[in-house]
Order: sequence, then C-alpha cells, then structure tokens
Amino acid sequence: MTRERTKMHNQIHYLLLACIVFTLPFYIKLNSILILLAGANWLLAGNLFDKLKTTLNNKLNLCFIFLYLLHVISSFSSLNANEAHAILERRLSFIVFPLLLCYPLKTKQINTLLYVFITAISCALLICYAIAFQRYFSNHNTEVFYYHEFASAIHINAIYLSAYIVFGINIIIKSWFIDKAPFKMFLLILCAFFFVSLLLLSSKMMLFILTVNMIVWTFYLVKSRNTLIRIISGIILFIILSVSFSSGIRSRIDTELHSNLNLVYQTKFDYNTPFTGTSLRLVIWKFCFELIHENNAWLWGVGTGDMQDLLNAKYINAGMYTGNPELHDSGYLGYGPHNEYVEIMLALGIPALILLLLAFGFLLFEAIHSKNYLLIQLVILTSLFFITESALGTNKGIVFLMFFIILLNGRLKES
Repeated sequence: MTRERTKMHNQIHYLLLACIVFTLPFYIKLNSILILLAGANWLLAGNLFDKLKTTLNNKLNLCFIFLYLLHVISSFSSLNANEAHAILERRLSFIVFPLLLCYPLKTKQINTLLYVFITAISCALLICYAIAFQRYFSNHNTEVFYYHEFASAIHINAIYLSAYIVFGINIIIKSWFIDKAPFKMFLLILCAFFFVSLLLLSSKMMLFILTVNMIVWTFYLVKSRNTLIRIISGIILFIILSVSFSSGIRSRIDTELHSNLNLVYQTKFDYNTPFTGTSLRLVIWKFCFELIHENNAWLWGVGTGDMQDLLNAKYINAGMYTGNPELHDSGYLGYGPHNEYVEIMLALGIPALILLLLAFGFLLFEAIHSKNYLLIQLVILTSLFFITESALGTNKGIVFLMFFIILLNGRLKES
C-alpha cells in the first residue's frame, strides 16, 4: 500500500470518528451508518493483522471482547432468538470500538474529538431550548423545560443527555486547567450553560456524579489542605443551593425521599401501586435475584434473550400494571433491571459480571497510572451511572461510553 493511500484512509477514519461523535446526541440510524462506514474504511485500509494484534494486546479490549463472546454463546440457548439477536447487535460496540480505535491518534486529534463532542451537546441543547420555547408560547406549560419533555425535542432520554452534559463539563474543566485553553471566558459561559441545562433535565444521579467529579478535580488541582476543604464545602453548598432553586429536581428528590420501601417486601401489587423510582428499582432488583435463584443461573445467567421475558412474567404474576392496549401503553412490561451490574449478572451470570468489573479495574489502573484525570472522571461517571441505569443496553449509552472509554484509555497522559 502506498504512503498516500494510507494517509488518505487515516484522514477518512479521523473524519468519520468526528462525525460519529457529533451525531451521538442525535439520530441513532445516522450514527450507526457512520460507524459502518468507519468499519468499511478500517477494512479497506489494510494492515489487518497489525491492527488486530494492537487490539488484542490491550487487557481492557480483551475484557470487552470476551464479554461480547459470552453474549454470543448465551444467544444460542436463548428461547427468544429475536431479542437475543437485537442485544447482540446493540452490544457490537464491545468489539467495534476496540478495533476502530486501534489507529494511532495524536493528542491534538483526540482533543479535537472532545471539542466536537461539546459542540454537539451545545447544538443539541440549543435545539431543545428552541423547541421548548416554541411549545411554551403555544400552550404556556412550563413542563416543556424539564426532564423528558425538554430532552424529547431531539428524541433522547433525559438521563443520557444529562450524562453527556456531565462528561462535557469535565472536558471543559480539563481544557481550562490542564490544556490551559486561551478562550476561558467562553468556556466559563459554556460550563454555566451546561450546568443550568443539567438542572432542567432534573437527573438526581447525574447531579450527584457531577458533585463527585468536582471533588475529584479539586483534590487534583488544589494542594493546600485548608483551601481544599473550603472549595469542597463550597461545591457541595453550591449544588445544594442550585437544587433548592430548581423546582423540578427538588420535587423529584422529595418524592424519592418519601418512597415506601415496604413495597420491596410485598409479593403482590395493585395496578395503581404508587412506585417511585427508588422503590420500583428495588422491587425489580429483588425479582432479578429471585430469577437467578429460581433458575440456578448464578454461573451462566438466564440467557441474553430471555431475561426480559422472565422479568415480564414476574410483573404479571405480581399483579403490577401491564398497560392499556387501547392507549398503546404497556405499563411495566419491558422494564429492564435499571442496573447494569444486575442486568449483566441476570443475563450472563457471575463470570460476566467479573469481566465487567475487571474492565473497570484495568481502566482505573491505567487512568491513575497515566494521570489521565479525564479518564478517571469517565470511570466515575460510568460506574455510578450503572447503578441506576442499564446504560449498555441502549445505543445512546453503549456507543457513547465505549467510544470515549476506548478513545481515552492509554492516551492523553497528563503531566
């Protein structure tokens, strides 16, 4: 292969990566097409043996590849073949991004991809605000500025958009304090814009993760112990005050604080049982462990394609609301575990969970060893995100997390 052709494929590859990043908050189909094009370019570029060798020499990549193979093996024994194949398709990111991102990328190129991402978030939020104001002037309903109503303008779950924003804020902080970016006033305004949008999206977990991220940044950036204590206290106070002035998230926190946790001990429910996010998750997690025990599935799980069917049967047997066909409402049917750790263990067993935890272990070790603080923050975001969401079960979650985890792993070493 000529040097000019190699250079051309590298340029196409980098351009496609930028397009993949920019389309993350928007259309899933377009994002998927761009990933397929990047894969085709990867194949046409040649040097396949060297790229495979580079990919397989990375312990983190091996964890994700083996985790995908467990999904494949499990699919053969799944009764619901269609669901198993759909899950395999969504989780192809476990293999695709370790292969696509084995290309050598310069620090400047990686930083550019990070800036493309915050540009994409900014555009997405501007669209959300524009449509929210349009709806408000039409019906004078302030709900259009909050939570899922606000994010629905770009057809994305509010929790995932919130996760993008939290990571975007971390990119801004890295640009300010580590890269010493010259346009600091613009970054400050952008950070404030992101934070206000995060409050409107009303994700309790993402605000908690942002607080943890800020405390970690403070430990890294501030050397004086007294100053450290004052700044951390200020961060916590600022978040509390911000929440107290945000009626949407304040009411959601108040609702969760008044959760009826006794529901966890019930075996039967009424169609109108008043679940909160906390109580519903606890009940579902209880069902998950019951399924593992009933099917003796601690080692291999209940099957990557059968997990949801078994959960749906639990909901029906427990008398939970299963929807109204006339209203095209399926109730709790289709609700997954809302916890990635529980979902992996339910579907594939303890070995798969160990592989996922090993991946986090390798990732965190590499991030700390290389002083890659942006990667440390992404590990914190991901590991906490997994507690309340099955983030690897959706395209918006798995593509975002796998792309940046693989992109940053072993790169952007900070001095």
